[in-house]
Amino acid sequence: MLQNALIATVRVSVATYAGVTQLLVDNTLGRVLDTNPDKVR
Repeated sequence: MLQNALIATVRVSVATYAGVTQLLVDNTLGRVLDTNPDKVR
Protein backbone atom coordinates (compact mmCIF):
# COMPACT_ATOMS: atom_id res chain seq x y z
CA MET A 1 0.00 0.00 0.00
CA LEU A 2 2.78 2.40 0.88
CA GLN A 3 4.48 1.70 -2.44
CA ASN A 4 1.28 2.51 -4.34
CA ALA A 5 0.93 5.78 -2.44
CA LEU A 6 4.50 6.71 -3.27
CA ILE A 7 4.01 5.90 -6.95
CA ALA A 8 0.84 7.99 -7.04
CA THR A 9 2.61 10.90 -5.35
CA VAL A 10 5.50 10.73 -7.79
CA ARG A 11 3.12 10.66 -10.75
CA VAL A 12 1.24 13.72 -9.48
CA SER A 13 4.52 15.53 -8.83
CA VAL A 14 5.80 14.77 -12.32
CA ALA A 15 2.52 15.85 -13.90
CA THR A 16 2.52 19.09 -11.91
CA TYR A 17 6.16 19.77 -12.76
CA ALA A 18 5.46 19.14 -16.45
CA GLY A 19 2.47 21.49 -16.35
CA VAL A 20 4.43 24.27 -14.68
CA THR A 21 7.32 23.80 -17.08
CA GLN A 22 4.96 24.00 -20.05
CA LEU A 23 3.49 27.25 -18.70
CA LEU A 24 6.95 28.73 -18.21
CA VAL A 25 8.02 27.70 -21.71
CA ASP A 26 4.83 29.15 -23.20
CA ASN A 27 5.31 32.44 -21.36
CA THR A 28 8.97 32.68 -22.35
CA LEU A 29 8.29 31.89 -26.01
CA GLY A 30 5.36 34.29 -25.96
CA ARG A 31 7.65 37.12 -24.85
CA VAL A 32 10.48 36.21 -27.21
CA LEU A 33 8.19 35.74 -30.21
CA ASP A 34 5.78 38.50 -29.24
CA THR A 35 5.82 39.80 -32.80
CA ASN A 36 4.20 36.61 -34.14
CA PRO A 37 2.18 34.75 -31.46
CA ASP A 38 0.61 32.48 -34.10
CA LYS A 39 3.86 30.53 -34.36
CA VAL A 40 3.89 29.82 -30.62
CA ARG A 41 0.49 28.13 -30.43
